[in-house]
Amino acid sequence: YGDHRDLHLSIRRQRQMCIRDSVKTCTKLPPGGRHIDPDDYPEHKRGYAMRDIEFLQKTADELGPSISAMARRLLDNPKLNAEGLYQPIVRAALSGLRRQRVHVLLDRVVLTESQNVLVVSLGFRRRSIPLVWRILEHGGSSKLSDQQSVLSAAVALLPPEVRVLVQADSEFRSQTLFQWVRDQGWDAILGIRGSVLLSTDPAQVGQALTSWLPDRETVLYLNQVWLSEERCGPVNVLAWWDKNDRGVLTCYAVMTNLPATWQTYRTVSYTHLRAHETDSYLVCRLLL
Repeated sequence: YGDHRDLHLSIRRQRQMCIRDSVKTCTKLPPGGRHIDPDDYPEHKRGYAMRDIEFLQKTADELGPSISAMARRLLDNPKLNAEGLYQPIVRAALSGLRRQRVHVLLDRVVLTESQNVLVVSLGFRRRSIPLVWRILEHGGSSKLSDQQSVLSAAVALLPPEVRVLVQADSEFRSQTLFQWVRDQGWDAILGIRGSVLLSTDPAQVGQALTSWLPDRETVLYLNQVWLSEERCGPVNVLAWWDKNDRGVLTCYAVMTNLPATWQTYRTVSYTHLRAHETDSYLVCRLLL
């Protein structure tokens, strides 16, 4: 028994030493930041993982002049675009969704410090199918006009008579966007922050949403309430406590025109894509 136990202890020590020697420590970043070290990828897959245009073109060059020329033509071909190639396939694939409820997801993905991708996807069977995307050649949030443009283009790919439900996180908490979505005849579930002021009477001063949630087990359902100091509304609100990706207990909330019920709460879901390139034209080619 003693020898068997010593063997287990020896194996455990060796495993701990291997973990200690192999684990890499990454730089701590603020919330939302990402740290990707190209050296962490196998050398022969690094260029593909980082979407490195120069690496892909160099690989094509090494395979011969014919393949090199074909790769350059693909990347430089103005006819190679989502509108002409990808979107007709999507439109045909989704033709069976006629008269059904569809979940249209709006999100922004950070590419570099100076570029973002604004993406509209379709939530389908626990997957996210990209419909329309736009490269934003600036850092930070997108403009309302960009959001309206990609949403309109995405819904145009769907079959007629579908019932559209637009979902987005608290980055897209604009009351103007919410009202625009409603004016199109679509339903909306847009994220809001726990610090937003909320009142049941537009004539009264609101209280922070977090004060309506006394403990972490509480799920809040409120119909016909007003938000912020501008008393925007009436809207319906769902709010709850949960841990974020860093393990910190956070207040999550959404505003919607749908009735604030348990069924609506269960439908709330949010959906990435990484690229390592600064040329928006080439990024579009790679996304396609």
